[in-house]
Amino acid sequence: MTEEDYPDLYLAWNDAKDKAYLYGVATEEEYPLFFDTLVMVYQKENFLEAPESISEILDYGQNNLLGEGVGNLLEWNVADGFYDYPFVGTEVEWNETDYTLLTTYGEKYNDELTFFKNLSETVGIDTDEIDRNQVVENFNQGASLCAIIDSDDLNKMTAENYGVCGLPMLDDTTPMQGVARTGILLVNEFSGEKDMASDFAAFIEKEEVDTLHAMTGHISTDEGASRDEAEQAAFMQYQNSQLVPDAANAGEFWSEFTRQMKALWNGGSLPQE
Repeated sequence: MTEEDYPDLYLAWNDAKDKAYLYGVATEEEYPLFFDTLVMVYQKENFLEAPESISEILDYGQNNLLGEGVGNLLEWNVADGFYDYPFVGTEVEWNETDYTLLTTYGEKYNDELTFFKNLSETVGIDTDEIDRNQVVENFNQGASLCAIIDSDDLNKMTAENYGVCGLPMLDDTTPMQGVARTGILLVNEFSGEKDMASDFAAFIEKEEVDTLHAMTGHISTDEGASRDEAEQAAFMQYQNSQLVPDAANAGEFWSEFTRQMKALWNGGSLPQE
């Protein structure tokens, strides 16, 4: 914004809207284009149907010999709170002004934290070495039987025989709470062509969703967009996920949440009221 040649339109995640308005660089209109959520992939050689719960995956490991080169039953990017959130998300209540964990010390929340902590004793993921690309690579090479991945990474899958599904339950009674973001086009308040920019954004949103998908690999939020089976599973998960709300201190929440979950995974104690 330090020069005159700034954009009339720009892409942002939905949870950046609040800051954009605060800084005066966005009009009120927004144009959703694509989404970012979490899905599970699984090796069909081991699971004929999608596992219904994380507990089922763990039980499989206890009752079956794993193939050569298999290092983990399940992997995800434990080092990123966005990927950890579904394990405890049913007991997190977003507050529009300050992302507070209103039920942090409730019995159900602590049960979910305990489940997460116990997983660290079964699933050997090093938070200092793992990242989303490594998770995908390990699954493609057959080193993990199941993985929770970003929907944007579905186009990186090269495994020969795998399935894609929404997030499973934790156990027979406790669901995982999916989380999602929406990629949106915003019109720059500083633009001298706001009407034209708005028309172009609406054109992309409504008329060019398939072209956008072909160019970027992003999965459209449009109900009528063309999707393959894996992308449709991701879209259904997106519709059933908790959309990360926009708030000025969203980054602070994710930073602290990630710190807490990494500490718990690496041997830390459960929080005390």
